[in-house]
Amino acid sequence: MSTVDGVVVGVGVIITNSQGQILMGKRSSKHAPYWSIFGGHVDAGESFETCAIREIKEEIGIDITAPTVFWY
Repeated sequence: MSTVDGVVVGVGVIITNSQGQILMGKRSSKHAPYWSIFGGHVDAGESFETCAIREIKEEIGIDITAPTVFWY
C-alpha cells in the first residue's frame, strides 16, 4: 500500500462493454452493502495501470490489458 503523509493511494476501475454498460459488484460487507466499481490500494512502487490490472485479476478473475488513466 502506498502512502504520502498518511494518505492511502488507490484506483477505481471502470470496465465497460460495447453497449457502454458498466460492470459493477455488490459489496458483501454488512458495513458497506452497496454497488460499486472495482479497485483497491496502490502498492509501493506500483503504477496506477499495474494496480488496476492486479486488482481486477484478484477481485473478479478478469485479465485486462492496457488500462487508461483518466485522472490522477
